[in-house]
Amino acid sequence: MRAKGFEHAIGRKTDPKALGAELRRLRELAGVTVGDMADRMGWISQNISRLERGGGAREPMISSVNLYLRTLGYELVICARPKP
Repeated sequence: MRAKGFEHAIGRKTDPKALGAELRRLRELAGVTVGDMADRMGWISQNISRLERGGGAREPMISSVNLYLRTLGYELVICARPKP
């Protein structure tokens, strides 16, 4: 069963932990281990874990999130809209 995606609003600053938790949820629902994900992406397992924990000194790069999602069969859609 394919999981639904998610919407993540980015304000002045991204919440890396919330974004990482959503990424991890999609990976786990797909039945993919951290090691398998790393192999598919050409990364090391520690980098996958760091992205999913929201760790690191800076916000995740869009290219990293895009690669992660595409590896799981999703597409990253970016939508800009005015604030309410």
